[in-house]
Amino acid sequence: MKFTMLPSYIDYLGKEGNLKEIILKIKIGHFEETMDELYTTFSPFIGKEATADIKKKMLAIKMAEEQSIIDEYSAILFSQSLVMACAIFDTYLVDCMKVIMAREPRTLEMLIRGKDIEYAIEKDARDLNILFRIIANRVLNRFEFAGINDKIRSLKKIGIDMERALEFKYQTEEAQNRHPNGHSYLLSSYRKRHDIVHRGLLPLRTSAEVEKIQSFFFDLMINISEAIHKRFKIYADFHMILAGAQSATVRAKG
Repeated sequence: MKFTMLPSYIDYLGKEGNLKEIILKIKIGHFEETMDELYTTFSPFIGKEATADIKKKMLAIKMAEEQSIIDEYSAILFSQSLVMACAIFDTYLVDCMKVIMAREPRTLEMLIRGKDIEYAIEKDARDLNILFRIIANRVLNRFEFAGINDKIRSLKKIGIDMERALEFKYQTEEAQNRHPNGHSYLLSSYRKRHDIVHRGLLPLRTSAEVEKIQSFFFDLMINISEAIHKRFKIYADFHMILAGAQSATVRAKG
């Protein structure tokens, strides 16, 4: 989740360092270059003193305007990190479904609709393998573009215990306490994502909110992966990492 953590580091530079001052200096520098050109143009007509006074007032207005915009940079980055976190999570869920359908073709029966078969027949898919592939791709595409609630319902339909995953029951009690009301928080995150993308709102204002999002989605993916493993005996990347770490510990002890 590097995309969610990077804005926190930039925000830290803005607060503890001089990042915002540097950005303001660069932007005002460009504005001053334009003002100098105007100064040269209009000075002969209205006098140097009047031109300098106009330049000073416009510069003050521009600085206040740019400072206000720069102050929003962190909120913009924080909000974009939420959009990225949701995109990564969506991609993860689609990849999970793709692997499950390839490993357990019978799950397709639970997600198929009558129109999926009609569509495949219209494509003149006489070969059963081709027919299966067309239907599987159609089901997967529908899953990919579904809302988060529909995605959860589809995962439940094929037997994945999403209730336990969203309650973080596959982790320690500490993790469960860290993420109370997991389902509500997930839906709230997607509503905020919608507000950012479609309404231009900036609901995230602190690095702590971003860190919570990073922690939530990371832990949720671990829990869903474990729920999938319990149901289908499919191993996720983190299973392999844990297995490697355990093997290394055994070798070290030996």
